[in-house]
Amino acid sequence: MDFSIENIVKLKNYLDNKNIELLVVLFPWPFELANKVPRENYINYIIEKLTGQEIKYISTYEYFLQGDIYSNISDNYLYNDVHFNRNGNKILSDIIWEVHLKNFKNH
Repeated sequence: MDFSIENIVKLKNYLDNKNIELLVVLFPWPFELANKVPRENYINYIIEKLTGQEIKYISTYEYFLQGDIYSNISDNYLYNDVHFNRNGNKILSDIIWEVHLKNFKNH
């Protein structure tokens, strides 16, 4: 996992030199929604690493954890797959767009 963080730091440094802001989007895979322990282990680990490197991020986990987990999985992911369907992609898009607009208004 440290290899991934190292690559994100390299990307951040490159983008900083170009005056481009990096925003990492954290999103759950279906198995993470159904399994609290691996989900919390990952979230705690990655947020600590990103924060320690001063990398901006948004977590979308809370949006997929509301209500019935198994309904969320069937409503937002392709059947028997880790990829989002149209609805899941729309949720991600709406969240990212909302954060982008908020940041844009603050500049």
